Amino acid sequence: MKTAIFEQCQQLFPEWAESSITDFTFDDPKGFSSFTMGIRAKKAVRPTAVLYRRLEGKENAILDYETEREIFLLLGAYNIAAHCYHYDETCRIEAFYEGRTLLAEDLFEPENLRQIANELYRFHQLQPANLPPKIFFELLHDQWGQLAKYVLEEKIDVFPPNEQRMCEELREIYTPETFTKVKRCIPDGELTFCHNDTYHGNIMKLDNGAIKLLDFEFSCLNNKAYDFSNLFAETVMRHKQPDYPYFRIA
Repeated sequence: MKTAIFEQCQQLFPEWAESSITDFTFDDPKGFSSFTMGIRAKKAVRPTAVLYRRLEGKENAILDYETEREIFLLLGAYNIAAHCYHYDETCRIEAFYEGRTLLAEDLFEPENLRQIANELYRFHQLQPANLPPKIFFELLHDQWGQLAKYVLEEKIDVFPPNEQRMCEELREIYTPETFTKVKRCIPDGELTFCHNDTYHGNIMKLDNGAIKLLDFEFSCLNNKAYDFSNLFAETVMRHKQPDYPYFRIA
């Protein structure tokens, strides 16, 4: 796998073409069907590092390939997303960010919040062409509702007994009544191009102190208040708790 990825990079970057695979280090892949891998040069070449992102396993994405690609390239052009070197249906190769993703406690730092607000403001000013006319929750309901129904009803036996009770309760999430309730909660006002997955794990602080947003697969129309409310709602959630319902509010 590393050899195939490296050979693809050699075709993109002339200075890499003159190097061997031993002149680079490869991070361990992160993720499952769709994974990322950082590749760094040990010597002076351009670019010095890239992030390889495999794009398979996205059958349940809420955006089609062309729309998602168009959005990422637009965000890169405005320096909101990383610069993109290559994008096709199988993979994306982009500039590598040196830094770390934020922790929940980082959101209590005023300077971090100031930069996050500024990045979201710049994001909300964009108007990508060919966005779906439906809002985020409609797309999510359309794309994931039937999948959730199948898993929680047809595949409930694969869950241990202590989780089957939670599966039964979760069936409410894809009902028409829940969808109507969600739509009633959306504030009146102009719909905006939104990130829709704002939480500390999707925000990176670079080594130079700059804040960058990550992961734009949910980016589509919504009320911009959601990007801010979701950010803080996720901050106070503590997942992977040992006891039912396996999360708590901090």
